[in-house]
Amino acid sequence: MMVDLYLNFSGPLNDETMFGWHGMLVSGDRTIKTIGAYRTHSEPMR
Repeated sequence: MMVDLYLNFSGPLNDETMFGWHGMLVSGDRTIKTIGAYRTHSEPMR
């Protein structure tokens, strides 16, 4: 993620970029149902 940020820092921060970073950060966590997308449930974040 940091390499991507360093190489593309001047580009727009869009959904694709944020979802890609999210996927890199939490790809090993099997408790997260949706990786690389916006939340779709009404439960509060913790």
